[in-house]
Amino acid sequence: MLVQASLVIADTERWALEPSQKSAPKSVADLMEREGAYEVAVVDQFHRTARSVFARAQQYAVWERAFKTGNAGRPEASDIAIFDNSNGGTEIRLELGEYEPKKLKAEAEKLKRLAATVVSGYPNVENYVALWKIREARLTLGTAKQALSRYQSAAAKATKGAVNTTTPFTVTAILASAVDLFTAKDRDASHVEVGVFEVT
Repeated sequence: MLVQASLVIADTERWALEPSQKSAPKSVADLMEREGAYEVAVVDQFHRTARSVFARAQQYAVWERAFKTGNAGRPEASDIAIFDNSNGGTEIRLELGEYEPKKLKAEAEKLKRLAATVVSGYPNVENYVALWKIREARLTLGTAKQALSRYQSAAAKATKGAVNTTTPFTVTAILASAVDLFTAKDRDASHVEVGVFEVT
């Protein structure tokens, strides 16, 4: 639900702000990663929206939780890390992004590879990926069911593709949901589907 709320807020802000902004020159605009910027906006919104929820549960959330690799350059990171003091100390790692099967596989591989890197006091690690897809169509019960089926199939395919790799993992689709997005009068119906996957 928090991911859905973050998507709705980020999408509405983007709709409200972009028309009033002067366009960049085409040669520059073609190089801009608009979806990447949108993903950052969603992660930021999720972190801001969810912090009070986590705090009430005695959890602490970190945005862009970095991992030491010993390599030069920007360290690897998970989008969100939630530190939970219950059950002996658990770090819950969450990756967010726009849904694509290759995105699911890449994020699952990264989370599994980093699973052994733990913080003192938090020996347990749980890994999740939450991906979304915006669709310019009316939301129905049928489209929500189709989303679940699509995510289950993608999870099975990602798991199968990792069997003979150096970092085998299992991806399980644990939740699929959808919510209507804000639409202006001159726009058709629009909704966003969200799939949540566990990586073990």
